[in-house]
Amino acid sequence: MSLTWLLLILAIALFVLGAVRFDLVLARWRELMGAPQIVRHAPPVEAVVERPPHNIGPQPQAARVNKPGFHRSGRRH
Repeated sequence: MSLTWLLLILAIALFVLGAVRFDLVLARWRELMGAPQIVRHAPPVEAVVERPPHNIGPQPQAARVNKPGFHRSGRRH
């Protein structure tokens, strides 16, 4: 065999290895061999935070930012 054939076979093998999804192969292997499944539990639920009443008045974080009264063209209001 010449070097060209070896490189061609190596390129085809690398292409096939790149196309295989190893996570699916590993899952199929675990399914066939009966390996224990990895059990992942749901994260613990945090306590529900009580909501403030609806009409608590103006909130400082909701206030408008004071901006000078200029248009984008440079004219004043």
